[in-house]
Amino acid sequence: MDRLRTRGRPALAREVAGDLHGDRPPAGTAVMTVTENLHRNGRLRRGRDGRAWRYQPAGSRPGHAAALMNDAQGTSAGPRTAPARFALQMSPHDAALPQQPLDQARGQAAEAG
Repeated sequence: MDRLRTRGRPALAREVAGDLHGDRPPAGTAVMTVTENLHRNGRLRRGRDGRAWRYQPAGSRPGHAAALMNDAQGTSAGPRTAPARFALQMSPHDAALPQQPLDQARGQAAEAG
């Protein structure tokens, strides 16, 4: 996802694979599998480019993070378990950050309601 966001334009899976460096870059087929899975899960959009697909993120980075957190919450033993464990791993400063937009949203809802 980060590689696609960095590019700022739709990319082929093989282009994304070429961007990945390291001791053992992943096989192009592995990147194709991951991009297909992300598309199937609604995280990537795609469009045809000849016989291949060009992929791009379907949403913003914050939206993607929220979707991942929602998925984690949905697969945890109890609906409150995942957020509680996540919050306990955060610093006090970082744990307070989500409260600010929640307070703003509540204030806006109260004004509208």
